[in-house]
Amino acid sequence: MLLYCTYYRPGVVYRRRWYMLGLFSFVAILQDTVWNTWGPVEHTAKFLYGWSDELIALFANYGSILYIVAFIPVVYLLEKSLRLSMLMTTGFMALGTILRCISLQTFQVGYIPVGLFTVSCHICSILNGIANIVVGSAPLVLSSAWFPAEERITATSVAQVFNGLGTGMSFLLASQIVTPIDVYRNKTHGIPPAIVDEMKLDIQLYMYAQAIPAGLFFILAVIYFPSTPQHPPSVRKTFI
Repeated sequence: MLLYCTYYRPGVVYRRRWYMLGLFSFVAILQDTVWNTWGPVEHTAKFLYGWSDELIALFANYGSILYIVAFIPVVYLLEKSLRLSMLMTTGFMALGTILRCISLQTFQVGYIPVGLFTVSCHICSILNGIANIVVGSAPLVLSSAWFPAEERITATSVAQVFNGLGTGMSFLLASQIVTPIDVYRNKTHGIPPAIVDEMKLDIQLYMYAQAIPAGLFFILAVIYFPSTPQHPPSVRKTFI
């Protein structure tokens, strides 16, 4: 004879939920910052690399293009595992930004691999565009898995607001590292080679300022970012 009964298992609220939310929120800021890498330094990039307005716009548009192309498989992965989705997101961001840094190393010996750097920027924008799907879709998954019902609205709002701060962060970061080319043009009729070298160094530092946090966030996600807690934070009914 089979016996059926029901009982309520109390939920467990983990303090580590704020670490999970904080890490995801900073990843969201960085993802949007990488997306808008070239908008704040558009004139400098066109001068150094001979890029067109259309190419710079394409780097930003990859985010929308990849959202359409890769939405279904990425959301399917997110449904299966929040951890794997986070590892993919931070891994893609780290890989793309590090590739840009590697392609700039030859600047130190005076050779400008414009083609190689341009290709690396395409790859970075594509990978970051895929990461954008998780950043835009995961706040609800994270809040429902780790936060009790009364805190889920707050957790979801925090994650989404931080994502929106990334655009402003890109302009702040660029203004602190890259000197606008218009400053030099206003002072002289031409830009001396020494100034051009300084501009190249600024761009290189700008790339590192995005790659280093991306690599750090990937390492943190590898160390600890489980999909769900051992015991859900909400009360639930269990059948045995």
